[in-house]
Amino acid sequence: MFDDNPNDSGFLPVGRRTVLKSAAALLSGSALTSAPASAHHYDSKIHYEPQVDEDNLMQLAVEGHDVLDDGVKLDLGSHEGYIRLFSDTLARVSILDPGEEEYESRGIENGRDDWETPDFSVETTPDTIAIETDTITVEINTELFGVRFLDENGTVVNEDYLDKGSSGYVPSPERDGTASDSTSRSTSTYVSDENETDSETGSSGYASPTQNDVEMTDPTPNEPLPYVYKKADEDEAFYGFGEQPELTLNQRGKKLENWNTDQYGYFYTNDYVYASIPFFVGLKDAGAYGIFFDNPHHTVFHTPQVANVDGVEETYDTDAGEDYYYFVGDGGQLTYYFAYGPEIGDVLDSYTSLTGTINLPPKWAMGFHQSKWEYSPDELVEVPHRYREEGIPLDAMHFDIGYMDNYRVFSIQNSHRQALQSLSDELPELKTVAVNDPGVAVDEEVDVDGDGELEPYGPYLEGTANDYWTKDATGETFKARVWPDVTVWPDFSRSEVRSWWAEQHDVLFDAGFDGVKNDMGEPAVFQRNSSYDWTMPVDNIHGTGDDTMLHEEYHNMYGFDYARAAHESFDLLKPDDRPFLLNRNLYAGGQRYAAIWTGDCVSIWPHLQMQLPMMMNMGLSGLAFCGHDVGGFAGRPSPELFKRWTEV
Repeated sequence: MFDDNPNDSGFLPVGRRTVLKSAAALLSGSALTSAPASAHHYDSKIHYEPQVDEDNLMQLAVEGHDVLDDGVKLDLGSHEGYIRLFSDTLARVSILDPGEEEYESRGIENGRDDWETPDFSVETTPDTIAIETDTITVEINTELFGVRFLDENGTVVNEDYLDKGSSGYVPSPERDGTASDSTSRSTSTYVSDENETDSETGSSGYASPTQNDVEMTDPTPNEPLPYVYKKADEDEAFYGFGEQPELTLNQRGKKLENWNTDQYGYFYTNDYVYASIPFFVGLKDAGAYGIFFDNPHHTVFHTPQVANVDGVEETYDTDAGEDYYYFVGDGGQLTYYFAYGPEIGDVLDSYTSLTGTINLPPKWAMGFHQSKWEYSPDELVEVPHRYREEGIPLDAMHFDIGYMDNYRVFSIQNSHRQALQSLSDELPELKTVAVNDPGVAVDEEVDVDGDGELEPYGPYLEGTANDYWTKDATGETFKARVWPDVTVWPDFSRSEVRSWWAEQHDVLFDAGFDGVKNDMGEPAVFQRNSSYDWTMPVDNIHGTGDDTMLHEEYHNMYGFDYARAAHESFDLLKPDDRPFLLNRNLYAGGQRYAAIWTGDCVSIWPHLQMQLPMMMNMGLSGLAFCGHDVGGFAGRPSPELFKRWTEV
């Protein structure tokens, strides 16, 4: 039972508070002290949800096929289909426009060319094309295109739901353009050269967004939405789906969305949080299987309806039926991977062979960590000594962003530099972790070294000189407000920008920091609009030349490449050390670069309950090194709540 005692909950700022955390399972204890929670707590969904118009579903038929070295190519009339075998338990299904190249996102570590094609044969009948390996058979229905996967005994493990027609693409929904409509998009005034210095909240905190009435057309108004319908057994269970704020381990009966968002004080009523992993494990009598919908756009999974033990239907907010489920993306290509078990571990082996595994972390990363917003320099030294005096193990101390000069990334105040040196001298076995953000202050001079002397602010000047910043829809540098006031964001989609960002970490490592904690990589922006929730406009531009893409497509990958750049800093600057990198936001495959924590949870009993299935399902999504804030990030836990949370 959960105690509703108001003393156990709330969002009151906290003064001095000591919180333990174990990086093995409970990665980050913190407390909010300066920013009012009401300024950054989200209850509404802003980014529109991709919706399937069931009156316009495709009816594709197989008009011909060619046998390839690793599968088959299908003539579907208006489209082309590909079934490619990666192993005898892993296959990729794609439906494309004619001549379109098959897609592999950044989340894929080992693409098709990295696998040895298994032995297979192709058998045809008037109604089917069967691709047979030693373990699975992929059977393609020809009259109405659909696929089903069978095990070596001929038992159906997974199949398309042909009552809804073929998998394929559905037209984008019409949008009425109103701000209250979740499918509308309109522009928002951010920062111009004329008002760059006019912060509405000072040098830190949350700027009030300014709206205008200029309607912006959908950046991809005619881009069709890829979708897939699948049959479900009555007792089939669904696990994974990455980071989802849910109270149950089995995700049947849920609508599960992927759109990375800075959800301070999230609850299980939120549609999405910080990370997007469009992968799940299905478990049924025929065994376990996995599906990875490799689409970094905003995606939604509607799992089957479920009836409880009394026969009363509990549908939650899924739009699926009792005998089927479906998933859909807000654009992009229809490409998904099917992995057969029969055990869950077998499925995860295939998935992580595709997307990568975690690197062995340093031993100290598996111990107790201490973090809080916002320790004074004296407290940063006093708290670890208190741990030692009380005989409580402490392996790492985290420095939140107050160590920076007015939140300018890659700068260190002298007082915090002295605290760092004191810890090194007095507790040399203790490790230190620097919190970092992706936003770079629009500022030409900063006290980088903490000596009171202003000097050229390299990150901003170099990034500007090299044109490394994300662009707005007009092609100009995108500027908005976050912690340091007016800010620009690196375009991490570009390899040269990631390498440059990695080099900037020498300021942190030379000062003595051992690890890095990447925050705010959704990317978070302290201004909002009717078409996006505290993040960049969806028509911002990333990349250059032929690699240009809209933020709509890249959004869920931003934190992934942010982690990728920081991970490169360890290879470059600390090649003899195992990296410890902790990210708040990732996409599938991000486990090969960083650990992850569940963001800004709250000091209430339901949040303790919620963290357990969240982390277990993240582990079932390939994120083996994950954790959460012990005791909650926001609020003040009761002694009983904190004790139970620490026990977990």
